[in-house]
Amino acid sequence: MTTLAAARPATQPFIPTPSRLAQKLCIWAGPVMGVLFVIGFLIAGFFPPPSPNQTAAEVAAMIDRDRTAIRFGIVLCLASCGLLMPFMTAFTIQMRRIEGSRPILAYTQLALATMATVEFVIPYVFMLVSTYRADTDPDVTRALFDISWFFFLGVICTFVLQLAIFGVAILMDKREQPIFPRWLGYTNLWLSLMFTPASFIVFFKDGPFAWNGVFVWWVPVTAFLVWFLPNFTMLLKAVDKDDLAPSEQHPTLAAEVAELRRRLDALSR
Repeated sequence: MTTLAAARPATQPFIPTPSRLAQKLCIWAGPVMGVLFVIGFLIAGFFPPPSPNQTAAEVAAMIDRDRTAIRFGIVLCLASCGLLMPFMTAFTIQMRRIEGSRPILAYTQLALATMATVEFVIPYVFMLVSTYRADTDPDVTRALFDISWFFFLGVICTFVLQLAIFGVAILMDKREQPIFPRWLGYTNLWLSLMFTPASFIVFFKDGPFAWNGVFVWWVPVTAFLVWFLPNFTMLLKAVDKDDLAPSEQHPTLAAEVAELRRRLDALSR
């Protein structure tokens, strides 16, 4: 019994090192995805995006001129999409720690992350299709190009809800030492609002609310950077502190484990 009691001291972590390493690799998938995206958009010439006010002939001429660069750049962006899921799954794992045995917000966030991944894939595919045939009618080419930007910038409800849900989950954590600081929860809630102007791109072809405008492109890009840096840092710190202690899993489980340890200690004497 003494051997049994000594085999699992109270301070021994329940989470194996490979699991912690896997979580960190998933978190690091985020910045890798971001770097690939920026490089891809720079190669394609889409940073910042071209004006939505271009005529069909101008769009066709732009694509004809930069066809190869657009293809290489967007293929790189498309390759980065698979990295979004592991990054967002890292959020889900930490949210489960907060919520306990019924992690509805964590699962909702994971479902939204799946949708967001698809929402990134679709516009890239349309961008590539618009470059596929040189003899495509200019009006068709512009329509494909419009669809790609509407998907890429106009469909933001999933990402907005993801940020809001993560913010709410952080504020729900009532531990004496919460997994994430409360300011991070408020930051996520506030920054989720910074993406909402993109919903109105259907009404504008120029100005600050067009897809290359201040409120639809530059403000969200800045907001994403402001969102990403602290969340990335705090996720890594949360994994370092994650030993899957029973008290973080469920109060009842914590009590049962404490009682089991008490009995083991009594038997070992």
